[in-house]
Amino acid sequence: MNGVDVGIEVADRAEGKTMIANSALEQLPGIPLLSASGLTGYDVANDLVTERIGDGFYLMGDQRRDVKSSYPLLAQRVMVAAAHEAHAAIRILPGHPEP
Repeated sequence: MNGVDVGIEVADRAEGKTMIANSALEQLPGIPLLSASGLTGYDVANDLVTERIGDGFYLMGDQRRDVKSSYPLLAQRVMVAAAHEAHAAIRILPGHPEP
């Protein structure tokens, strides 16, 4: 893939997220990948964080929840995670990656 500077995963299901992450990290070495997980539930959005979990792999979310009937996926938390992904991309592109 020519011209890719950063990858942003936006799949809803864990299987799709895993496939995208594995493929991107294998086929696009050196290209940062931003992913989101743990966006369910009614908790405050302040517990969503950006965490560097590997070389060039960043995860946005609360890192503890999966979609269940008792923890519905809420658009507000998805929106906050998307903002985290956008912010990380804006930092990474000019050379200021998250710690």
